[in-house]
Formats: sequence, C-alpha cells, structure tokens
Amino acid sequence: MRNNAAAVSIALAILAGSPILFAQAPPVESVWAAQPPKLDASSREWEGASFTPWENGGVQYAFRNDGGNLYLLFMITDPKLRSTIEEGGLTVWVDPAGQASKDYGILFHRKRITANESITMLERQGVLSDEQKAKIRQTPYYNYYLAEVVDKKEQRVPVPAGVAGPPVLFKFATEKKTLVFELEIPLARVNPALPGLGADPGDAVSLGFEWGGLTEAGRIALARARGAQSDIANEQVTSGRGTDITAGARKIERTPTKYSFWTVVKLAKPA
Repeated sequence: MRNNAAAVSIALAILAGSPILFAQAPPVESVWAAQPPKLDASSREWEGASFTPWENGGVQYAFRNDGGNLYLLFMITDPKLRSTIEEGGLTVWVDPAGQASKDYGILFHRKRITANESITMLERQGVLSDEQKAKIRQTPYYNYYLAEVVDKKEQRVPVPAGVAGPPVLFKFATEKKTLVFELEIPLARVNPALPGLGADPGDAVSLGFEWGGLTEAGRIALARARGAQSDIANEQVTSGRGTDITAGARKIERTPTKYSFWTVVKLAKPA
C-alpha cells in the first residue's frame, strides 16, 4: 500500500510540473481588431468583449489583435488584490513556445520624473527647441508610462545604443473601483531588449501575469529596517537589556502579497 501511495505521489508531482498539461489548457481566443482601441485605461471600447476570469477570482481580462499588435485589457475588480501594482507595475511574461518559461518579461510601470529628465528622454527621439524645453519646464514633474524588458532574474534589460523598435503603449487608471490596465504589445520582437511577443497572427502564446510584492523602494526600506533592527539587537545584547526585539522584526517581515498566473492566448487571423 505504501509503495502504491508513493507511486501515485510521484506521478502527481510529474504531472504537476508537466508543460504538456499547460499547453493542453484551452487557449483564450483573441478577437481580430478592425482598428486599434484607444489606450485610455477605459473599458468602454471593450463592451461586448468576452472576458476571461482568473480562477481565483477578482481579475478578468480580454484580448484583441491585428497584424501588428496584441491589445490587452486587464482588470482587477477586487481591491484586495491590487497589492503594490500601482507602484511596482504589471509584469507580463511571454513564452512564444506555449509553455510557462519566465525567461523574458515586459514590465509595464509608471515612473514620476522631473521636467529635465523628461527633456532628456524626449531628446533621444529628436531635437527639442528652446521654446519646447521652456514649456516642458513649466510643469515640475511628469508621469511616464514605461514598458521595459526584464530577464529571468527580473532585472531590466538595457536597450543598446542605436536600437529602436515599434512603440509600446499602455495606461492604467481606476474605473468605478476597478483598476484597469490597457496594454499594446507588438507581435514582432525585433530585438531581445525590446518588448514584443515574437509571434504572428494565428499563433498561440503563453502569457504570465505577475504583480504585487515588494517594490524596489520597498526592498530598500526593508533592507534598511533589517539593518536597524540588527543594530538594536546588538546594542541590547551588549547592554544586557531584556526587551523583546522580535516584535519589530515580525513587523518588518510583513511584506505585500505577490500574485501571478499564466494563460494561453490564441492570436486571431484576419477574416
């Protein structure tokens, strides 16, 4: 009996990690887009779309595509699931092979930058006149919506000098207590450092959605807090005080929840 139970356990473990089972999951059908949607983080243009719910609830999403881009509406309807997505962004892992590999991801996030930083970014795309720069400097800060490639270690991949590709656009906003992400991802991947699916209309692509957990600022704050707590502990041990030093440590370790799941999208072909 014990041998049979062990065999069943091993079989279940193998099946649980099998990419074949993942590939056999029914794909979510994308719909051909006769014209690209306006990327304004609104669900109005998606009325009548077939939304797929996350099996855990609180999230739903839908796809459209044309010959050049995949359009995604990703909505978090349960406020408890938002975690740190507004500060840390949404990562979309892409596996054109249809498995669940986290080798290549696209981080969609918003960054607050100064007027001078904004001018520097815009000058990479072309020359700005003194008048244009003066107008930009009238506003001290700007929100930029960025899409950056990340590797398997979730480190951002720098774009080599002189490398350019199609624009990657997105926006997010709150709509009636629902957080709405609207994304545009190029189908072509012209460079490993640039966002792109690496797929064509009619292909099936695995996408992994990941958000929440500690942000970069949160990691820095946690490291500092741990260092301060360690200093306090050393001081108390040296002085012989008997204060409970674990209370602060327990509070430090309460980090925001991280969420993730995978799906397969079947890209539409033109009629």
